Amino acid sequence: MGIPKDKLPIIFDAFTKAGRPGLKGEQSTGLGLSIVKQIVEKHNGNIEVESEEGRGSVFRVTLPEDAQ
Repeated sequence: MGIPKDKLPIIFDAFTKAGRPGLKGEQSTGLGLSIVKQIVEKHNGNIEVESEEGRGSVFRVTLPEDAQ
């Protein structure tokens, strides 16, 4: 589906209004990506997104090789 450019800055915010109905009409709570970001950051990682509306999105998660 892709994410509109004006929504990209807020997609990782909790309870964001960036959510849209899913492919089967399911409603968004606005929590999913916020939770993912918190988990990734707790592991000293980073999450990034590239998206083009109408084409799709790519999420890139990087984690340190050694967490010690």
